[in-house]
Amino acid sequence: MKNTYFNTLYLLALILLGLLFFLSISRDAAAEGTYSDIGYTISPWGVVIGGLLIIMLLMYFQVRKKFRNRFPKS
Repeated sequence: MKNTYFNTLYLLALILLGLLFFLSISRDAAAEGTYSDIGYTISPWGVVIGGLLIIMLLMYFQVRKKFRNRFPKS
């Protein structure tokens, strides 16, 4: 089954992006970043990675919903 292989790779990519996103958030208030009002600083790369993460998650759930509707459980 090619589908499970693709799902596994996709989830691995999601986990990796999530780790990168959490690494890009620093508690340092003096670090140069875009959102330092809260005390947390997200680097611009963190913003890009976070956007990718949200898009990938949305796509993953859309694909799962489509496949679930296409192949009903017998």
